[in-house]
Amino acid sequence: MPLEPEAIHHLLQVPDDTLPSSPLIARFREWYARPIDLPGTYYLEVVQWLYKDNRLATGRFAALGHVIDLTMVRAPIFLLAASDDEVVAPEQLLAAKHLVGSDASQIRTEIAACTHLGLFMGATTLRQTWPEIARWLAAC
Repeated sequence: MPLEPEAIHHLLQVPDDTLPSSPLIARFREWYARPIDLPGTYYLEVVQWLYKDNRLATGRFAALGHVIDLTMVRAPIFLLAASDDEVVAPEQLLAAKHLVGSDASQIRTEIAACTHLGLFMGATTLRQTWPEIARWLAAC
């Protein structure tokens, strides 16, 4: 279902006076109209395993034949959550800091004022938050 112009402006974090025919809005509409066509079985397994069974958080998720143990992750981690995320609640994402093996000094968290897609496509988030993440990781 197509998004309303106001929703696109909010998601992309662009002014409301950005024309609906602007190249940015047109590119977003084109991208949004072509979702990845995943097989139904795959989609249902992902939902069941990751969200309902919580296998990644409980050490029961396998990828490429290996069980993923988050306690073995011992690297700098920047956990970026979206305040208005429709997919992953900020509390759920930020709880990952208790599941990994990284030292507390290697973990940084932030909640950006945006939606799920706004984390990756929002103008403000891309301009302000992601450069800060890159600087922090480079300093680690």
